[in-house]
Amino acid sequence: MTGGEEKGPQGPHVVVLTRAAEFHLLGRRCVGVRERSTGSWQSGHAAWGTALRGSRPLDGGELWPGALRAGAALVLGSAEAPFVSGEVLAIEHPRPDDSERALEAARQAERGEASAAPRGGRLLAFSMLAGLLPWLDPRG
Repeated sequence: MTGGEEKGPQGPHVVVLTRAAEFHLLGRRCVGVRERSTGSWQSGHAAWGTALRGSRPLDGGELWPGALRAGAALVLGSAEAPFVSGEVLAIEHPRPDDSERALEAARQAERGEASAAPRGGRLLAFSMLAGLLPWLDPRG
């Protein structure tokens, strides 16, 4: 285990941030999708529960199997019906305490339990700030 990675049953917890959503991955599986503007978990999202395929250029070029790359699109799901995200802005490895709160909130949302977004934590603060300030992106 390195840095802020939390080793789960399927691998480290990684959060892939796009303008609209946070994709929470444990190993190669998407275990949660949270809308960045509201902090609410989207248990019905097409990416939830799907496997990581990799990344690909935003122009639709070749898939980079198993890779996570900022500036590219995240690709999840099957080859026949992939989910392709918007541009990946950042890839985070949350601290263990932030990771556990986020993963528990995702599990509650998946079970249909009323759950608030995790309180506090560096990842949530960064995610909310980045979602509120898209004009800071120099690329437009």
